[in-house]
Parts: sequence; C-alpha cells; structure tokens
Amino acid sequence: MKLRIVALGHRMPSWVAEGYDAYAKRMPRELPLDLVELKPEPRDRGKPVPQLLAAEAVRIRAACGEARLVALDERGA
Repeated sequence: MKLRIVALGHRMPSWVAEGYDAYAKRMPRELPLDLVELKPEPRDRGKPVPQLLAAEAVRIRAACGEARLVALDERGA
C-alpha cells in the first residue's frame, strides 16, 4: 500500500513542508508516503467558479489515479 497526499494551492508555507517531512519519517517503510502539489486553476480568466472547481477536481482525480480517495478540508469536515 502507498499513501499519496494531493494538495491544491499556491506555494505551500514552510510549516507544511516541515509537517509533511515529520509525518513521513514516522511512517513505516511498508507504507511509503508521497506528496503531490497541484496549482489551482487561474482565477483571472473569467471562468465561473463551478467550472474552475470542476477543472481542479479532474486534476485531483488524475493525481490520485485508481487509489481510494479520502478528501479532507481545513475545517476538518
């Protein structure tokens, strides 16, 4: 099994990289951890928000491949 974290956003702050590194070190060798950072869709092209979100969803699903998807958000919902 392999864990992949897919993060959508602009340049991640240093605390994100530090947290990921600390978490990755605690994972057993049998469960490798991978981080994929995706840039969000440009918001300056006049596309409606639902269209932007749909395009980002396609890229997130592509980054996940055939893996089981577990979505998390900043509110813990």
